Amino acid sequence: VPRTQPGSPHAAPPSVRRRAVEVPGVRFVGIGVLAPGHTHACEEDREALFAVASDPMVWEQHPIHDRWRREVFDRFFDECLASGGGLAVVRKDTGRVVGASRYDGYDPEEGGVVEIGWTYLERACWGKGINTEMKRVMLAHALAQVAVVEFRVGDTNYRSRNALEAIGAERTRRYEVDRYQGKRVVHLVYEITGESFASGPLA
Repeated sequence: VPRTQPGSPHAAPPSVRRRAVEVPGVRFVGIGVLAPGHTHACEEDREALFAVASDPMVWEQHPIHDRWRREVFDRFFDECLASGGGLAVVRKDTGRVVGASRYDGYDPEEGGVVEIGWTYLERACWGKGINTEMKRVMLAHALAQVAVVEFRVGDTNYRSRNALEAIGAERTRRYEVDRYQGKRVVHLVYEITGESFASGPLA
């Protein structure tokens, strides 16, 4: 069964749309659309998230290494809105947007699969456990509804690969090949199941 494509009507399970979830020190707020083709007031998050994304160091190891450029970011943000599963990360103490993450690629077959990814945080948040706690909450929420959560990461994005392995994600034998700016891009596929999550480092 083909996987649902990002931005399709079933890109994210209905219950992950427009839902806030809590993590110590930060707050997730949905920035997705209520229904395909209907934008919401969360378009207002675009500039705050571009302020985070405009730091080239955020994308240093990412295959799409130029998301700090305005036109590249705007396409990325539009995809996030269309997915219905986008989340902004807002500091509780200041109310300031410091990053984003996303659910996408929802497939209801065989117990259900959803992808978590597209995560970026301002560098001041790095190394403080925020990303780990984000993933803990997002995984717990997703795995209450689906059997498997997948992650796709560039094969040379060692920072993200190490972060995934640290939270118990297992590399599968699957990978995807694409091209960006004429260069070959390989994405490795990792996964966490409900069982591995319950017995893993985030339990």
